Amino acid sequence: MIFKRISNSIHRKLVIVDELLKYYLLYPLAAIYRKRDIWIIAERGMDARDNGFHLFRYIRETDPSREVYYIISKKSPDRKHVEPYGNVVDYRSLKHYLLFIAAKVKISTHIMGFSPHRGFYSRMINRLRLPGKTVFLQHGVTQSDIRQLYAKRARRIFSSAAQSRNTSLSAPITATGRAWSDTRGLQDTIICTTCRQKSRS
Repeated sequence: MIFKRISNSIHRKLVIVDELLKYYLLYPLAAIYRKRDIWIIAERGMDARDNGFHLFRYIRETDPSREVYYIISKKSPDRKHVEPYGNVVDYRSLKHYLLFIAAKVKISTHIMGFSPHRGFYSRMINRLRLPGKTVFLQHGVTQSDIRQLYAKRARRIFSSAAQSRNTSLSAPITATGRAWSDTRGLQDTIICTTCRQKSRS
């Protein structure tokens, strides 16, 4: 048991070193993309069956001139649903890292789902100089108090399925039309319906 804990601890430290090296080595190279108005969208890097995919499809169909990319693994069975819309980037590829650093808007249905390593960047996001806006698109109806999931993480926009769910997101909340602003750094909570659908074969 003790050897397993030691092994896990070493592995976590190696992941931190590996991701930090990649981030800071690639940060200057990302300048080639930084002047462009790039958006990236993902769910968890392995799927395309939730709000992330539906938003990406909507943008590609209604605003094809917008430079938006979908992040998904080559091995994902859902990839075939995304590829017809173009601008698909391999999860954890060099291009993914560069776009992750440079994108002006980063959108995902899961916390840090647009990042190359969710665990690492969820912990480190406030310590890194990550440019652009981050958007938590959500992946269903928020039922419980989930402030502990994002309270200490940098996030600009949070989507909610209904006005009544805003009470579990933060307090106090002030209505500003369709968007809701709070007082803790979460700038906007957008009220929208979920587009989640069942898995497809």
